[in-house]
Amino acid sequence: MIERRITYSKDKAVIIKRLQTAEDSTGPFTLIADILVFAAAVGMKRNRRVPLSEPLGEPIRQSVFDRQGYDTMMNLLALHAEQRADVLANSDEATERRAKAFEEFANGGLEVLQEDLRGAMDALETIVMLINSERRLATSDSDVFELSKLISH
Repeated sequence: MIERRITYSKDKAVIIKRLQTAEDSTGPFTLIADILVFAAAVGMKRNRRVPLSEPLGEPIRQSVFDRQGYDTMMNLLALHAEQRADVLANSDEATERRAKAFEEFANGGLEVLQEDLRGAMDALETIVMLINSERRLATSDSDVFELSKLISH
């Protein structure tokens, strides 16, 4: 069984650096793996799956994601993308498909975050506003089940 490593596009290095906590930044995420998982969730939510262009640097070991409990998220993204249970199989091909789906959703999510953070001074504040906005949309009246709509007048 191969050990698939997770990578991201070279053109996303600036947004990743901006989102990562460092001495010279106030990024909200500690690990690049954290950033990629958040970005993959954003990519899936916004239905933005973008193939990687030129991969950057040293790929991240799958074990880093597994230790953080992100393997479940990666599996769910792959199921969503492929709509087939065999993507969860214990094979090199299935591992590759899961990793590719994750990388592409993360790449798409990083594009969304790049757009949303353009001109923003504080990345954390902007991300909190993004999450609150998504939460409000998810709980808007159009999404809430109302029994009264089923009752004929």
